[in-house]
Amino acid sequence: MKLLNKEGKKIKLIIAGSTHIHNREVLEKAIEKYKLKDRIEEVVVGQEPGMAQCGRIWAIENNIPVKRFVRYRGTGNNRRMSMLKRGQMLEYSDALLFITDGIISKADGIKDMTDTTDLEVFIYTVKKEEENV
Repeated sequence: MKLLNKEGKKIKLIIAGSTHIHNREVLEKAIEKYKLKDRIEEVVVGQEPGMAQCGRIWAIENNIPVKRFVRYRGTGNNRRMSMLKRGQMLEYSDALLFITDGIISKADGIKDMTDTTDLEVFIYTVKKEEENV
């Protein structure tokens, strides 16, 4: 596993996942499992509840800068706007940590979205009893 991104710098890591999981201990386990903590230059999150907000709080507590991508407001298809935001996040970042509750379609969708990028993708599946401890 590479420690630095392709430019030889620390990574900008998207932290995302299931919106109903609010357990920061799960996030810390995922970061530890993939040995990411010392690799992170910046945490990238959306404004969704759940793992994105856990990631934002974790970054602040660990003195890591946070880049927040907000959902577009205005006219148009909300799904299209959400995909546009995701595309910008993927383009901006070097890696993605996706924490899922085990619903395969979510993880597969993320994998499909990232297949066209150079992002490192880490998918961590939460055990049911860990979801909201």
